[in-house]
Amino acid sequence: MKKLYCILFLLAVFLSSNAQKTVIIQTTPTDAKILIDNPSTGPSELGIGTAQIKLGKNPVSVIIEKEGYEPVKKTFIKSGGGEKTEQLVLRNRIVKVTSNIYDAEIFKDGVLIGKGAREYEILIKENSNVTLAAKSPGFLTKTVVYYNMSGRPEPPISDALLLEDRVVNVTTHPANTSILVDGVLIGEDARPVNVPRGSCVTVTISKEGYADIEKSYCNKENMTEPAINEVFVLKDRVVQINTTPDNAQIKVDGKVVSNNGFKLLVMEDQCVEVEVSKESFDTQRKNYCNTTNMGNLPITDHIDLVEDEAWTSSIQSDQANVNFSISVNPTLEEETAWKTLSQIILDKFDILEITDRATGYLRTAWHIKAFNNGTIIRTRIIVKQGNIEPLKYIVKIVSEISIVKNVSVREDENFREWDRLLKTYKDLISEMQARLQ
Repeated sequence: MKKLYCILFLLAVFLSSNAQKTVIIQTTPTDAKILIDNPSTGPSELGIGTAQIKLGKNPVSVIIEKEGYEPVKKTFIKSGGGEKTEQLVLRNRIVKVTSNIYDAEIFKDGVLIGKGAREYEILIKENSNVTLAAKSPGFLTKTVVYYNMSGRPEPPISDALLLEDRVVNVTTHPANTSILVDGVLIGEDARPVNVPRGSCVTVTISKEGYADIEKSYCNKENMTEPAINEVFVLKDRVVQINTTPDNAQIKVDGKVVSNNGFKLLVMEDQCVEVEVSKESFDTQRKNYCNTTNMGNLPITDHIDLVEDEAWTSSIQSDQANVNFSISVNPTLEEETAWKTLSQIILDKFDILEITDRATGYLRTAWHIKAFNNGTIIRTRIIVKQGNIEPLKYIVKIVSEISIVKNVSVREDENFREWDRLLKTYKDLISEMQARLQ
């Protein structure tokens, strides 16, 4: 009897060792492929989402894969018989990444992993994230973050890090120069300027006391590519000219430019002359030079005109430089009239340069009035006999002003007629008319 039990036990052990075991494989995600790894022929598909395998004496390896996930491989070894369910989960994600710029540098979490000429498989482990950046000179860096965690967007299966927006690295001189893009200040001295694809931007380089520089950059097809680096040096200067009085006339190199202040442009290595004038004020002239040996120009210059003494000492007159006819009362003898006329003139003028009663001609020497600002006024009287019967004299008050400061009275070319009379002579014609009537 013992022998029979022993035989039955050995038979059970033999049958158990030769019995097949069934494994039911289920996947997450449910549409993942299940492949069996055949050492001789390679992987072959068993199913999608679920499959069964029979385990015998040899181990069986299966691969679970889905695009966008890191594959999972598991080897099953027979251990007993019966049926077993195995849940296989794809947890880690993979993104296939390329770039449109072949020499772009690709960084993963700050570490260079290669150039943009090839495709990279980026692994994002469960409950983690990966930061990728593509960089190339002259382009705006493209940065993306892929998440493999709950509550975050799923990573794509593949992605192209497209470098499309251009960047110009702008450097400026002198220091503290403003950089504006389309009129908006972005910083000083050195800044990257973004030029979005399909658009143009205008860069303005500005500093008080200097002339602005403007340049446009375009990132459009069939247009010149923007420079990678650009250096701007402000060289032309701007001086804000203000005056007192504020409505004084401003001339630049002889041309009228304003009657109410002016922004004066002085090109590099150039000089300009500014003349500021207003009626009743002394004219001022000033040179501004933008040269290395002339020192720095001011940002603002105020020119204060001084009241013209010649103006305040004179009046506007229609008697200046005009021939006036003086009729003599018929009851006055010619000798008496001449004597009276001469006395009136000698009361104002010390020297008679020419006097000839016979011809009725008289001319005084120039009477000189010099003012502190260098202006010289010269005045003389010329008398001619206009008629004998009835007796008339033609009288002219010659009034002239110097066009050059502190000139000699004999330099006729430096004087011009002046439509004003010094107040000393304002009643001279009236007195002659009154006393000879």
